[in-house]
Amino acid sequence: MREELCAMPRPLPPRPDLLQLKHQAKDLRKAHREGDNRAYARIREFLPRCASASEAEIGAGEFSLQEAQHVIACEYGFKHWEMLRAVVEVDFDMLANLNDREAQALMREIDQKDMTVALVSANTAVQEKFLSNVSARVASFKRADMEVSQVTAEEIEDARRRILQQTVLCVREGIIRWPEGQKRQDGERKVDPFKAPGDLEGIASRPLDQLNATDLANLWRRLAEQAQSNGILSLNDYADSMVDRFLYEALQLAIDGCDAGLLRGIMETRLDYTILQRQRTRGKIVIEGTMELLEGDHPAIMHHKLAIFVSEPSPDWGEESAEVTAAELAAQVHQTPMAEIPLEQLVDLYVQVAQLIRAKDGEVLGTLRDALSQKRDAISELMHRGLDMMLDEIDPSHIFESMETQLKTRLDAVVKVHRMAIEGVCALQSGKDPREVEEAVRAVVA
Repeated sequence: MREELCAMPRPLPPRPDLLQLKHQAKDLRKAHREGDNRAYARIREFLPRCASASEAEIGAGEFSLQEAQHVIACEYGFKHWEMLRAVVEVDFDMLANLNDREAQALMREIDQKDMTVALVSANTAVQEKFLSNVSARVASFKRADMEVSQVTAEEIEDARRRILQQTVLCVREGIIRWPEGQKRQDGERKVDPFKAPGDLEGIASRPLDQLNATDLANLWRRLAEQAQSNGILSLNDYADSMVDRFLYEALQLAIDGCDAGLLRGIMETRLDYTILQRQRTRGKIVIEGTMELLEGDHPAIMHHKLAIFVSEPSPDWGEESAEVTAAELAAQVHQTPMAEIPLEQLVDLYVQVAQLIRAKDGEVLGTLRDALSQKRDAISELMHRGLDMMLDEIDPSHIFESMETQLKTRLDAVVKVHRMAIEGVCALQSGKDPREVEEAVRAVVA
């Protein structure tokens, strides 16, 4: 529908009146009869039969009231007069006639504060139409806000007016089709819960930093297909199955109806100030811990040097820990998600390795290296590289440079996959079609 609309439509007045629009059509007919060249230009632009006619031919021809109304409708961005009329005559209660997909599409375009205010004292059908098309969590928040709201009747009216204006824009731009025709229901067909295909189940079970560009492009395209077919709320079950916290939070915010711009800001802040900061700090501990092992410092000295990376240590941290064997330490490493290991625990790990080396346990480095060899997160791989190079007796300066390079490379990869996730969820939330969503994700790699 979008390509059928006028390129530069006129904005409707804040409170459009059908009688006023009819007068505009009559004025256009009068201008045509009086030989107004500007009227001829308007007619030529929007009346197909006059598209190639000269001014003399337009002036000599008949120009009916229906044709004048058609021109007026097109100037405001609508395909025809009946569509314009339906929009102008709509009131807020009639939004209950939207189907679920249209309601969700409209809610992506409107200010959510306006929606909460507008629903105060609205009839039950309208309230349920919109509250049933947000997540249960968001619906509970809105109901609570509505119960304690002290907005005035004027504020409610202003909010409803802005929503109706946005409805006009959505209809004009083809985002929703109602109220072009008769009242349309969602139909009797019940939407089945989203059953993720096997490939998506595999994606859901892995952390984000273990996914590649193809995984993420497929993920967001398939999610967009599901949202397009059955509405974004149908993604709830899939969101719950995601093990990666970043992906879960991003998709949940989209399901909750968070504005795409706000969603982007939240997730970029989380990436920059939480995920990257934590990964960078863990990486620095691993590099400095490896260098301390090479220097052979006393475990207590190592603890003091590495403790600088722990901003808020627990009060009892630093007390002498129980002795462990190399096998026990390897089992701990094998069971612990190294990308999420608490900083204190990571420092303690290196201190314990230093203690074992000082106790002449020559197998501890090899045992730990083997325990890390099957782990694929960035921190485990960095630890593995350090231990491997130590065992190969590589020059310490080369070990440091190599580990620094690896850390930077892995952090760049972390940024890339997280930004792909951000672009995917923002495109999904914006209501883009699956192909556009996939392109938005792949554009990050390009």
